[in-house]
Amino acid sequence: MESLLNSLRYSTSKVHSAIHNNHILNACQEKKITLNEYKQMLWAFYKPWRDLIPNINKLKIPELKPKLVIRHHKIYDDLIHLNINPSNLVLNNESQLSEKEILGILYVVLGSSMGSKQLATNLKQTLKNIPYTYLAMSPKEAGWDILTNYLKSQTDSDYSVSNKAAITTFKIIDLELSNTKNMI
Repeated sequence: MESLLNSLRYSTSKVHSAIHNNHILNACQEKKITLNEYKQMLWAFYKPWRDLIPNINKLKIPELKPKLVIRHHKIYDDLIHLNINPSNLVLNNESQLSEKEILGILYVVLGSSMGSKQLATNLKQTLKNIPYTYLAMSPKEAGWDILTNYLKSQTDSDYSVSNKAAITTFKIIDLELSNTKNMI
Protein backbone atom coordinates (compact mmCIF):
# COMPACT_ATOMS: atom_id res chain seq x y z
CA MET A 1 0.00 0.00 0.00
CA GLU A 2 1.20 3.50 -0.84
CA SER A 3 2.36 5.72 2.04
CA LEU A 4 0.89 9.14 2.73
CA LEU A 5 4.29 10.66 1.89
CA ASN A 6 4.27 9.16 -1.61
CA SER A 7 0.66 10.16 -2.13
CA LEU A 8 1.43 13.76 -1.16
CA ARG A 9 4.46 13.86 -3.46
CA TYR A 10 2.46 12.56 -6.40
CA SER A 11 -0.69 14.63 -5.84
CA THR A 12 1.19 17.91 -5.39
CA SER A 13 3.82 17.47 -8.11
CA LYS A 14 2.17 19.80 -10.66
CA VAL A 15 1.31 22.62 -8.26
CA HIS A 16 4.71 22.26 -6.58
CA SER A 17 6.45 22.56 -9.94
CA ALA A 18 4.32 25.54 -10.91
CA ILE A 19 5.18 27.54 -7.78
CA HIS A 20 8.87 27.35 -8.67
CA ASN A 21 8.08 29.51 -11.72
CA ASN A 22 6.84 32.37 -9.57
CA HIS A 23 8.59 35.65 -10.37
CA ILE A 24 9.47 36.41 -6.73
CA LEU A 25 11.04 33.01 -6.12
CA ASN A 26 12.92 33.35 -9.40
CA ALA A 27 14.14 36.83 -8.41
CA CYS A 28 15.44 35.39 -5.15
CA GLN A 29 17.17 32.52 -6.97
CA GLU A 30 18.76 35.01 -9.38
CA LYS A 31 19.79 37.28 -6.47
CA LYS A 32 17.63 40.14 -7.82
CA ILE A 33 14.92 40.23 -5.17
CA THR A 34 13.85 43.57 -3.71
CA LEU A 35 13.03 44.18 -0.07
CA ASN A 36 9.31 44.49 -0.87
CA GLU A 37 9.40 41.21 -2.81
CA TYR A 38 11.10 39.54 0.15
CA LYS A 39 8.39 40.85 2.47
CA GLN A 40 5.75 39.53 0.10
CA MET A 41 7.50 36.14 -0.10
CA LEU A 42 7.73 35.80 3.66
CA TRP A 43 4.10 36.92 4.03
CA ALA A 44 3.05 34.24 1.53
CA PHE A 45 4.97 31.63 3.51
CA TYR A 46 3.34 32.87 6.74
CA LYS A 47 -0.28 32.51 5.59
CA PRO A 48 -0.62 28.74 6.31
CA TRP A 49 0.86 29.20 9.80
CA ARG A 50 -2.09 31.38 10.81
CA ASP A 51 -4.39 28.34 10.62
CA LEU A 52 -1.83 25.70 11.49
CA ILE A 53 -0.53 26.87 14.86
CA PRO A 54 -3.93 27.01 16.63
CA ASN A 55 -4.42 23.36 15.63
CA ILE A 56 -1.06 21.73 16.45
CA ASN A 57 -2.36 20.06 19.59
CA LYS A 58 -4.40 17.78 17.31
CA LEU A 59 -1.18 16.45 15.82
CA LYS A 60 -0.19 12.94 16.94
CA ILE A 61 3.55 13.61 16.56
CA PRO A 62 4.54 15.08 19.95
CA GLU A 63 8.24 15.48 19.10
CA LEU A 64 7.32 17.71 16.14
CA LYS A 65 5.22 20.24 18.07
CA PRO A 66 8.12 22.18 19.68
CA LYS A 67 9.83 22.47 16.28
CA LEU A 68 6.64 23.89 14.79
CA VAL A 69 6.38 26.49 17.54
CA ILE A 70 10.01 27.52 16.97
CA ARG A 71 9.55 27.67 13.20
CA HIS A 72 6.43 29.80 13.60
CA HIS A 73 8.23 32.16 15.99
CA LYS A 74 11.08 32.58 13.51
CA ILE A 75 8.83 33.60 10.62
CA TYR A 76 6.75 35.83 12.90
CA ASP A 77 9.86 37.54 14.26
CA ASP A 78 11.31 37.99 10.78
CA LEU A 79 8.10 39.67 9.64
CA ILE A 80 8.02 41.93 12.72
CA HIS A 81 11.65 42.95 12.06
CA LEU A 82 10.56 43.82 8.52
CA ASN A 83 7.99 46.23 10.03
CA ILE A 84 4.93 44.17 9.19
CA ASN A 85 2.04 45.27 11.38
CA PRO A 86 1.48 42.60 14.09
CA SER A 87 -2.28 42.90 13.58
CA ASN A 88 -1.74 41.29 10.15
CA LEU A 89 -0.04 38.31 11.79
CA VAL A 90 -2.77 37.31 14.23
CA LEU A 91 -3.43 33.59 14.35
CA ASN A 92 -6.81 32.33 13.17
CA ASN A 93 -8.03 30.80 16.41
CA GLU A 94 -11.36 30.00 14.74
CA SER A 95 -9.62 27.58 12.39
CA GLN A 96 -10.72 23.97 12.85
CA LEU A 97 -8.41 21.64 10.95
CA SER A 98 -8.48 17.87 11.07
CA GLU A 99 -5.26 15.95 11.65
CA LYS A 100 -5.30 14.88 7.99
CA GLU A 101 -5.50 18.52 6.89
CA ILE A 102 -2.69 19.43 9.28
CA LEU A 103 -0.47 16.73 7.77
CA GLY A 104 -1.10 18.07 4.26
CA ILE A 105 -0.26 21.62 5.30
CA LEU A 106 2.84 20.47 7.17
CA TYR A 107 4.04 18.62 4.10
CA VAL A 108 4.20 21.99 2.33
CA VAL A 109 5.45 24.30 5.09
CA LEU A 110 8.12 21.93 6.39
CA GLY A 111 9.02 20.62 2.96
CA SER A 112 9.83 24.17 1.96
CA SER A 113 12.77 24.05 4.36
CA MET A 114 14.67 21.98 1.78
CA GLY A 115 14.85 24.90 -0.66
CA SER A 116 14.71 27.74 1.80
CA LYS A 117 18.34 27.35 2.91
CA GLN A 118 19.41 28.33 -0.61
CA LEU A 119 16.96 31.23 -0.60
CA ALA A 120 18.47 32.41 2.71
CA THR A 121 21.96 32.26 1.24
CA ASN A 122 20.83 34.30 -1.78
CA LEU A 123 19.08 36.84 0.43
CA LYS A 124 22.19 37.26 2.56
CA GLN A 125 24.14 38.13 -0.58
CA THR A 126 21.42 40.31 -2.10
CA LEU A 127 19.73 42.26 0.68
CA LYS A 128 22.45 42.03 3.33
CA ASN A 129 21.11 43.04 6.76
CA ILE A 130 17.63 41.60 6.71
CA PRO A 131 16.14 38.95 8.98
CA TYR A 132 15.98 35.51 7.39
CA THR A 133 16.06 33.15 10.37
CA TYR A 134 12.96 31.30 9.13
CA LEU A 135 14.47 30.53 5.74
CA ALA A 136 17.85 29.67 7.26
CA MET A 137 16.47 26.71 9.24
CA SER A 138 17.69 23.37 7.95
CA PRO A 139 15.16 20.65 7.14
CA LYS A 140 16.26 18.81 10.31
CA GLU A 141 15.77 21.93 12.46
CA ALA A 142 12.34 22.42 10.88
CA GLY A 143 11.32 18.82 11.68
CA TRP A 144 11.15 17.55 8.09
CA ASP A 145 12.74 14.21 9.02
CA ILE A 146 10.25 13.65 11.84
CA LEU A 147 7.32 14.48 9.57
CA THR A 148 8.49 12.33 6.65
CA ASN A 149 9.09 9.33 8.90
CA TYR A 150 5.56 9.69 10.21
CA LEU A 151 4.09 10.16 6.71
CA LYS A 152 5.92 7.04 5.50
CA SER A 153 4.30 5.04 8.30
CA GLN A 154 0.78 6.16 7.37
CA THR A 155 -0.84 3.67 4.98
CA ASP A 156 -4.54 4.53 4.92
CA SER A 157 -6.55 3.83 1.83
CA ASP A 158 -7.81 7.41 1.48
CA TYR A 159 -5.43 10.36 1.46
CA SER A 160 -7.76 12.78 -0.29
CA VAL A 161 -8.10 15.16 2.68
CA SER A 162 -4.33 15.48 3.21
CA ASN A 163 -3.68 15.74 -0.53
CA LYS A 164 -6.30 18.47 -0.93
CA ALA A 165 -4.91 20.43 2.04
CA ALA A 166 -1.39 20.28 0.59
CA ILE A 167 -2.54 21.35 -2.87
CA THR A 168 -4.59 24.20 -1.38
CA THR A 169 -1.60 25.34 0.70
CA PHE A 170 0.63 25.47 -2.37
CA LYS A 171 -2.07 27.46 -4.20
CA ILE A 172 -2.48 29.92 -1.31
CA ILE A 173 1.26 30.55 -1.20
CA ASP A 174 1.43 30.95 -4.97
CA LEU A 175 -1.54 33.35 -4.94
CA GLU A 176 0.06 35.49 -2.22
CA LEU A 177 3.39 35.48 -4.08
CA SER A 178 1.58 36.76 -7.17
CA ASN A 179 -0.72 39.22 -5.42
CA THR A 180 0.37 42.73 -6.41
CA LYS A 181 -2.18 44.25 -4.04
CA ASN A 182 -0.62 42.49 -1.06
CA MET A 183 -1.09 43.75 2.50
CA ILE A 184 2.63 44.33 2.85
